[in-house]
Amino acid sequence: MGTVLAAEPDPQMTTTRARVYRFGVETAYKGLAADAKQVIVNPDNFTSCTTQYLPGKRYLIFGERLPGSAQIRSGGCNGSRLTEYAAEDLRFLEEYRLGKATNSVYGRVLQWVTTDGRPD
Repeated sequence: MGTVLAAEPDPQMTTTRARVYRFGVETAYKGLAADAKQVIVNPDNFTSCTTQYLPGKRYLIFGERLPGSAQIRSGGCNGSRLTEYAAEDLRFLEEYRLGKATNSVYGRVLQWVTTDGRPD
C-alpha cells in the first residue's frame, strides 16, 4: 500500500507516452522487504490491461516483479485500486501481516479446461 509520488517515462518502452509510477511504500504486506520505502510500478504498459495511477493518490497494489527488473507489474487486470475502495482487502491483509488471517473457500468445480486454465 502506498502513495503515487511521480509518473516517469518507462525506460523499457520506446513510446514516449508509456509511464511507470514511483510509489512511496507505506505498508508491504507480501513480496517486498518490510523496510521498502519506494517501488516502481509498471502499469502493464505492454498489454491491454494497462492502467494509470494518479499522483498523490493512495493505492493498494497487487502485482508481481517483472523478470529481470526491479519494477512491479500491476495493470488494470491485477485488482489494484484506490485504498478508499479496498477496506475489506486491507482488513484481511493487516490480519495476514499479524499472522491472524483466516479464510475459507467453498464451492464445487463444474468444469475445468486445461488449455488456458479457465472453464468454458
